[in-house]
Amino acid sequence: MTRRRWVTVLGLLLVAMGQGAAADQPAPARIPAEAAQALKLLQPATPVQAPDFVLRDLEGRRVRLSDHRGQVVMLAFFGTA
Repeated sequence: MTRRRWVTVLGLLLVAMGQGAAADQPAPARIPAEAAQALKLLQPATPVQAPDFVLRDLEGRRVRLSDHRGQVVMLAFFGTA
């Protein structure tokens, strides 16, 4: 066998052994109570309407936040030097 074939066989063997070891791990039954409480803290408070504002896009057109009412909007502010 060539060296490349040996390396391939060894790699596949290691992957198979890793899969077998992972299969032996029990799945968590439930989320611990402390973690569940922490997740409740991450929930947003009562939604508040964002104030309307106007910006210019990369082509110079005016874009209002209110033009996207009812949609999820992600703002990414960045700059270059």
